[in-house]
Amino acid sequence: MIVRAIIFVAPVFLIAIFTTQADVVDLASTWLRLQVISAFFMGMSMVFQQSFNGVGDTFAPMVVIMLAVWLVEVPLAWTFSHTMGVGPLGVGYANIVGMASRFALYVPYFFWGRWLRVKVI
Repeated sequence: MIVRAIIFVAPVFLIAIFTTQADVVDLASTWLRLQVISAFFMGMSMVFQQSFNGVGDTFAPMVVIMLAVWLVEVPLAWTFSHTMGVGPLGVGYANIVGMASRFALYVPYFFWGRWLRVKVI
């Protein structure tokens, strides 16, 4: 959490290790901030995903990931980067939405409780 906060607040210091080109630093600092936000949702989603996998319910995580990637993340990445003029950062924005959609799909499934009734043969 502390490392993510440092990267979000001051990404230029990390990027300066690798390059000092102004346009690269500008793009990469925005990209790092987007990835920090995405990692927040990814962490919460991974807790649910691995919990379901651990009790033997592997079908639900497969469906959630397929829906989030193929119906949300990939179309949004193309839309943001090509038609909305965001450029390569559109992929980062789509990543945030994709990770958040995974989390949003896991929460109701958790409370539904079907994963508690799965029998592993």
